[in-house]
Amino acid sequence: MALPDVAKRQAFVRHYVVSGNATRAAIAAGCSPKSPSVTASRWLRNGDVLALLRKQIDLYLRDLIPGALNALRQLVESKETPPATRLAAVKDILDRVGFVPPKRPELSVQMDNIGQYKKRNWWRRRESNPRPSIRHAPATTCLVCL
Repeated sequence: MALPDVAKRQAFVRHYVVSGNATRAAIAAGCSPKSPSVTASRWLRNGDVLALLRKQIDLYLRDLIPGALNALRQLVESKETPPATRLAAVKDILDRVGFVPPKRPELSVQMDNIGQYKKRNWWRRRESNPRPSIRHAPATTCLVCL
């Protein structure tokens, strides 16, 4: 006995979420083997099938969350994990629980103003921080000190 269209669509959605291949999901749902890709394409444009697909994907992802969090926890706690990977795992965990670090204010500097300041005041820096003089013992003759 052939499955009604609604049951086939539900089976299609279940198989599509697991495999990610629409043609294979249509075949597994019991569609005609003559044109499973056409049927799958038509169903993926159907609003009812898309709503079922969203619900099924949400359920599938919810089932994956505990394992993913456990993997992140193991990365953080393992001594063999490189520090950069640990830091990334900690950031992911904190992001998932809703902790958002405060945003740092951005500094903007206009290069024209700095360049003008340097050009105008170059001589002041020389006067305020003179070069130390070279001094030698009086017995030696130095061409610099003459």
